[in-house]
Amino acid sequence: MTKKVDPEKLKEIIGYSSAAIEWAKEYGLWALLIVVGGWYAIKWMFKLARILNLHYGAKHLVYMKVTLPRSDSKMDQEQRTEKDFKEKVAIMSQLYRALYEIREMNLWNTIKTKIWQADNVSFELILENHQLNFYVVVNEYYRSILEKQITSFYKDADIQTSKEPPSFFEKNKKVRGYYMYTKRDYWFPIHTYKVM
Repeated sequence: MTKKVDPEKLKEIIGYSSAAIEWAKEYGLWALLIVVGGWYAIKWMFKLARILNLHYGAKHLVYMKVTLPRSDSKMDQEQRTEKDFKEKVAIMSQLYRALYEIREMNLWNTIKTKIWQADNVSFELILENHQLNFYVVVNEYYRSILEKQITSFYKDADIQTSKEPPSFFEKNKKVRGYYMYTKRDYWFPIHTYKVM
């Protein structure tokens, strides 16, 4: 069964399409500028909203100082092996994986993560008074989850929580911050602790 095409409808469709083509020829550059400009305006508005959200969220950060007991007895030093090192690093790898899952812990958190990208957990190494300290900086909303995750993987960990960041900007103190980047593009294989 073939469907009969109404010639009036066909003429109407051709008329609309030819009008659209004429408009695009006459105002094509402006239309392109409006579409591209609108796209970038929306993109920059989202970036600005995320920056403002991060600025607001900075007031709700919690600083957790994590310390592990030292095992420096002579017997402990003799038992240190490469296998032991890999096992300790593997535990941290599992912790990172568990913390990655906080973005999917409930529907609201998933939506918040997609829109605001605000489920950041920061691991900081800070040298204070010639002693290297390990801090975990996170939004107060995730504090209890992080404490439970850290103490489940590292049972001897001592966590001290503070609302105030470590003081850097005192007289005669210097502050340096570093980011780590890969030398080559991200798709090149990285040697992990398993093959180091």
